[in-house]
Amino acid sequence: LLIENKVTVLNQTPTAFKALSDHLFSTGHRNLELKYVIFGGEALYPSLLLPWNKSYPEIEFINMYGITETTVHVTYKKITYKEIEKNECNIGKPISTLYSLVLDSNMNILPFGIPGELYVGGAGVCRGYLRNDELTNEKFINDPFMHNQKLYKTGDLVRLLKNGDYEYLGRVDDQIKIRGFRIELGEIIACLLDYKDIKDATAIIRKKGDENYIYAYFVSNLEIDVLELKKYLLRILPVYMLPSFFIKLDKLPLTSNGK
Repeated sequence: LLIENKVTVLNQTPTAFKALSDHLFSTGHRNLELKYVIFGGEALYPSLLLPWNKSYPEIEFINMYGITETTVHVTYKKITYKEIEKNECNIGKPISTLYSLVLDSNMNILPFGIPGELYVGGAGVCRGYLRNDELTNEKFINDPFMHNQKLYKTGDLVRLLKNGDYEYLGRVDDQIKIRGFRIELGEIIACLLDYKDIKDATAIIRKKGDENYIYAYFVSNLEIDVLELKKYLLRILPVYMLPSFFIKLDKLPLTSNGK
């Protein structure tokens, strides 16, 4: 479709784009007319874009973060080689009709670099959930800093970078503690995706007895030496963030809309 119709703008979830990317580079197609690829719907780890950046340096990559309740995009970020090299899930700055805050559980504004929950305000925030006052009152709150403004409580964990961009870290309910240490699974996933022979990866928490354990799932065409993988991860991550179990899959399970 992209080739036959000379498509210039493509909007996909990163997972769907990964499948497209694998197919494209396995078949050797090069005659694309794409000018922009826009991502949304789930976290983008920019290392995915390295083959495209090398083969199609003229294509611009745009990462957009949005939520149904904010109709729909909130932030915008042009992804360059700098972001690809860092492999951080940078979602950029708010678009002009919206504003956002990073708050702690006591509704205090957090400083640069400190993870907290993202709240969104502005023209895009909807009025609430139809015929569900309880959930509306829970998720749509009065802005404590601006009169007559509503904030939407996103449930997403971010941190504000010094240049004003936001880095997406995952869901607030994904931030867990293991042996007293606070863990962000997104940081583990980013490190797994940086490993040379891993094509796709995720990490989850499973409970065994009274203890939480990190499980890493990965996709690779090659046999991965788990000991070497652990050594690699320990050069980047503290020991308490090292997964306890590594499971190889043929592919990651997806929802019906490709997330």
